[in-house]
Amino acid sequence: MNGILKYISSEYMKDITLKDICHKFSYSFSYLSMKFKRELGMSYMEYLQKTRVEQSMRLLVYTDKSVDE
Repeated sequence: MNGILKYISSEYMKDITLKDICHKFSYSFSYLSMKFKRELGMSYMEYLQKTRVEQSMRLLVYTDKSVDE
């Protein structure tokens, strides 16, 4: 799971689906979907959205980028 989370952390700006991740890491869709829910307490999409929001907040705080950027 650590490899998957690192991958999401580095690719969160792209349109990555759970299906893409399943293919890359050789997991079935249902297994990985269940694994996200069980280990993280949220679905893949919830986790991806949370990651995007957190990264956006970091960019706003630590850079001169605007909300539009």
